[in-house]
Amino acid sequence: YQRRVHGTLSECLFFFGILFFCRLAATSRSMAEPERLAQNSAIAGQIGSILSEIGKLAGNAGNLLLNHALFIYITLACALVYICVCGPSKYHRNGWIGALYIILINLPDLFGRCACTILCCGRDRGFRWVNKTERYFCESRNPVLQIFYTILVGVAVVIWFWKVFDMLPRYSMHRFAAPFAIVALVGCFVAACRADPGVITPENAKHQRTLFPYDGLMYSQRSTECTTCELPKPARSKHCRICNHCVAKFDHHCAWLNGDVGLKNYRHFLLFLLSHAFVCLYGTYLCVYVLMRVADDLNLWKVSFIMGDNSRAESSYYLVFLFLLQRHHFVIGVALFMVMIALMLLGFFSYHAYLITTNFTTNETFKWDDAKQWHKEHGKLSQFQGYRNVYNRGFVQNWKEVLFPPTDTRRSQTGREKKKPS
Repeated sequence: YQRRVHGTLSECLFFFGILFFCRLAATSRSMAEPERLAQNSAIAGQIGSILSEIGKLAGNAGNLLLNHALFIYITLACALVYICVCGPSKYHRNGWIGALYIILINLPDLFGRCACTILCCGRDRGFRWVNKTERYFCESRNPVLQIFYTILVGVAVVIWFWKVFDMLPRYSMHRFAAPFAIVALVGCFVAACRADPGVITPENAKHQRTLFPYDGLMYSQRSTECTTCELPKPARSKHCRICNHCVAKFDHHCAWLNGDVGLKNYRHFLLFLLSHAFVCLYGTYLCVYVLMRVADDLNLWKVSFIMGDNSRAESSYYLVFLFLLQRHHFVIGVALFMVMIALMLLGFFSYHAYLITTNFTTNETFKWDDAKQWHKEHGKLSQFQGYRNVYNRGFVQNWKEVLFPPTDTRRSQTGREKKKPS
């Protein structure tokens, strides 16, 4: 499927390239034969009027884009995030949103291969560099996204303290709460990165097999050993090929944490999402708070504004926003960035809250869909509809399983036995 997408994109680029060069050739030919165009002044006059109308329409469209650039940017950014997050879901994977998702995830690879082919002076050498890069970034543990996270948060914090912190009232509690919130944010990130996801080892493998039963649909007792680790494979576990170990109740591999999310660190992952969403919303509130103070101090709600055509317009939320955007664009930029990140994180948290409530993992949603597709292809859909999620034990027990995961009793007993002689 990816090869078909690559072929389609290449054909589209080739097709539009041909159209461009044909249009260029037609334009150069018409310029080389001015006498023929000059023979019919009526047609020339019509063409001139049409071009002038097109110029007016283009000017109006340009002004419209400039006046609504921020709205267009936010709309496109939200659409891009929605496509990237929801594109591979079962609701969109077979529709046009799924097709856009495939195109988006393959465009960097296509452009990367073209660029490396040009820079490396050869297709084979360029493809080797692309494959090495993909293996490092996508198939091995690396701190690239953690470094990017540190830079991103650091730049946002510096801009916030540079532009917003000094605009807060001198004895406001926010001068103390904001630094504390940032320290807590970094602490939650470090805790989520260092927490054990529930790695299966020879010492705890036997205990892990007693935690969850085999349901016979997603997990079968016939495959009770990991072919890579050569360890007993408990139900709901999975071998992560990036981290190269098996994880109990495997959910997904999080590149931001540079590790897996599983039975023991799921709560740390949820705290990571909630803390970042809360700090982003809190930072957005403070940005809006200082901007409202600026508007009140300058009495912007009761003044009139001089427009581009020297006309006067009464104050409105839109005009005040444009005025503040000119004077405090850094503050508004940080606020918009944080509110978009907060909405995305809250949506991601809501999805995981739904999974916890039904006691599914992200990995199990794909396995469940694959099992449903297999039964549908073999004419056994009615049999599949009789299956139920045996791991769903109710709302309270499901959340208790995540917030207070079962511990390794053998390890704790061994620790107590070692302490007795001393």
